[in-house]
Amino acid sequence: MFRLVRERGLIVDFSITDTSRFKRTRFNIHGKIVYKELKTNCFWHLDNLHKDHYEVYNSIQEHIGIADLAGIVDATKRIAGRTLMD
Repeated sequence: MFRLVRERGLIVDFSITDTSRFKRTRFNIHGKIVYKELKTNCFWHLDNLHKDHYEVYNSIQEHIGIADLAGIVDATKRIAGRTLMD
């Protein structure tokens, strides 16, 4: 049963609150907490408007794209000039 639910995308194993992969930061963007990925030093936060993807920034806080709720980053959605604190 759980396998079928996972295969249909109804259960996702990815979460930015996973403390083995992410660390909570002091940053807060439009009410959403920003998390730092430990391995890459990238910053992630849930998109506050749509709530169906994450905004992802590199270690120097430049936008690198968006990630779906499964954590797959789409670099084609990068917005040039956007930074974490914009």
